Amino acid sequence: MKISFLYLVLIISFYSFVNLNNCFCQSGKKKYNFLTDTAKREIIYYSSSDYKSFRQVWAISQCNDKILFGTTTGITIFQNNVWKNDINIKDSTIVRAIFTDKDENIFIGCANDFGYIDTNNNYVSISKKFNLVGFNDIWTVFSLNSEIYFSSFSKIFCINFSDNGNNIKLLETIDTKSNRVSIINKKVYSVQNGNIFELKKKKLKFVSVIENKYINFILPFNRNNLLYANWNKLMFFDENKKNDKVDKINNYLKINDITKFYTFYQLDKNTFLISYYGDKNGILILNFKNILANINLDYKVYSMFFDSYNNLWLGTENGIYCIKSK
Repeated sequence: MKISFLYLVLIISFYSFVNLNNCFCQSGKKKYNFLTDTAKREIIYYSSSDYKSFRQVWAISQCNDKILFGTTTGITIFQNNVWKNDINIKDSTIVRAIFTDKDENIFIGCANDFGYIDTNNNYVSISKKFNLVGFNDIWTVFSLNSEIYFSSFSKIFCINFSDNGNNIKLLETIDTKSNRVSIINKKVYSVQNGNIFELKKKKLKFVSVIENKYINFILPFNRNNLLYANWNKLMFFDENKKNDKVDKINNYLKINDITKFYTFYQLDKNTFLISYYGDKNGILILNFKNILANINLDYKVYSMFFDSYNNLWLGTENGIYCIKSK
């Protein structure tokens, strides 16, 4: 059952964008124009009893008219306003990541496993095909140079996938000691104990070092500069570098008692969503000129996704929010 429980006035910018972590497969859809408005947007909350799966939602993606959600027990689908659980994943494993490529192939990152969904809606394990073990959970799946990458905290696997899965090759296994990779303007960064690496030609190349710093994720500031986020602050790699706009954002975070970041979602090269948690839970929508919106929520947000109808979906520690388009 849907529960429409509040209306929120947002000053928010919805962009035409290419999400680097997911591919919209909707054919015939027009790109969205830049839109800035003040609007009442309905927030709908779906509990686990609504979508009949586990309450934690770790990943969201879209293919055609299906919105896919990765939960602690598998995959849940929202299609034509109906919830479905018709993709069978063996052992009801935790789904940490979902990626849909330009050819409508759906790739899945799981606990100690990764694979794809075949044309019969069945999960097929790629890791078992190559007897890959000991890499723990796959948190990120992405495409780079027409190849598919599955990333855990200890390994990154590079796969060549073609012919609907009839031709799969393991191209490279890359050792890493990383938290989640960050995908910025078609570049892939890995953070390892304060060291920043970029993935180039299936190898991790050293970029910079941030000594004695916890790094949650990386954001682009402009063409020549990157920021990193620690628990609750945005900082340049060069700690001597100052910027009034970044200082303004950090001051806002401090004033509003935003103490812990969890993850981010890039709309375009200048605009981001950042989820935060702690005494307060919610998401920030910001560019590097201003905070566009601060949406307070009841639950910690694990995953974020704009669908092709311009609805914002939020997967949380306890259910799913949908912030409807205007």
